[in-house]
Amino acid sequence: MDNAEVTIGRVDCDREVDLCKRFEILGTPTLLYGNPYNLLEYGGDKDFLSLKAWAMDVLVPICSPDTLDPCSDLEKEQISQWMKMSEGDLQRMIEDVKNREETAHRDFEAKMHELQVQYDSLNDKNTRSQARMKREIKLLQEVRAMPQ
Repeated sequence: MDNAEVTIGRVDCDREVDLCKRFEILGTPTLLYGNPYNLLEYGGDKDFLSLKAWAMDVLVPICSPDTLDPCSDLEKEQISQWMKMSEGDLQRMIEDVKNREETAHRDFEAKMHELQVQYDSLNDKNTRSQARMKREIKLLQEVRAMPQ
């Protein structure tokens, strides 16, 4: 990460209420990283070794309008086109992508529900089948133990 700039800060959310609201900080400790205009939240373990491993693996220069070097050619082209758009057009695109994301999530949840129903049915069927076989094994063992 040559020439990489790292800023580390500490915020008291009791004092800096607006700042914490701006970055949607709901609890502490919260670690944010990435583009200062669109920070992402680190969600892993916060012990030193975990943080170090994550930083070595993940914290590389990211593609953004400020840093185009890490961007793919497609990302550079998209950013170039988006930079020419009005704020209203960008907002509509953002809303469209958010809507597609929500639709994809709802579709996922619906499929997961279908799978859960299928799993529950199979599990119930298996439980009943196992119970019948255990009763059958018990009866067979009792018959075998009976004097002939």
